[in-house]
Amino acid sequence: MATAGSVHLPPRRKGALALPLAANAGVWAGGVIAVTGAPGDLVAALPWALVALPGVCLAETRAAIALKVVASWLIAVAGLAALLPFLPVTPGYLPDHLD
Repeated sequence: MATAGSVHLPPRRKGALALPLAANAGVWAGGVIAVTGAPGDLVAALPWALVALPGVCLAETRAAIALKVVASWLIAVAGLAALLPFLPVTPGYLPDHLD
């Protein structure tokens, strides 16, 4: 969420903060895949990492608004995914107070 949020920073700060945050996220994601996945999973994840290259080109142009919209959606989805396990909601396969 912090890496995606760095898109909204002013241009002077954006470059100084985005690269270390992205490197940190990449190291942690690679570590998780290396520990829990199969050996070929890192190779399979490489094309998804290269998806960031068009984002760099968009950030350099006046079309950066598209990158900010996508980053905002990513922040929203990541926030929901992080907070939903803590909500006292009954899944659809368990009985709740209405049954």
